[in-house]
Amino acid sequence: MDQKNCNSASGGTLSRRRSGESAAQSNNVVEATSQVTNDSNKIAGETQQVSAASEEQSATMHELANENTKLADMAKRLQEQLKVFRT
Repeated sequence: MDQKNCNSASGGTLSRRRSGESAAQSNNVVEATSQVTNDSNKIAGETQQVSAASEEQSATMHELANENTKLADMAKRLQEQLKVFRT
């Protein structure tokens, strides 16, 4: 093989090796992007669960506050009615 053919052959090998490295790097980027997407979707789902739980807790606290007000009103009326027996 003469010098020109040898350089051409080694250039082809180098080009194929670089193409293979580029393909491997591209695959790594695709895998990393896929993992980030999966993680983002998981976090989004968990965020929705936390939001729903927070809304439910807020609604429960509102109900408890309303019931507390009703009990306070009932206690006040009961005290008013008991005054009849004390005098």
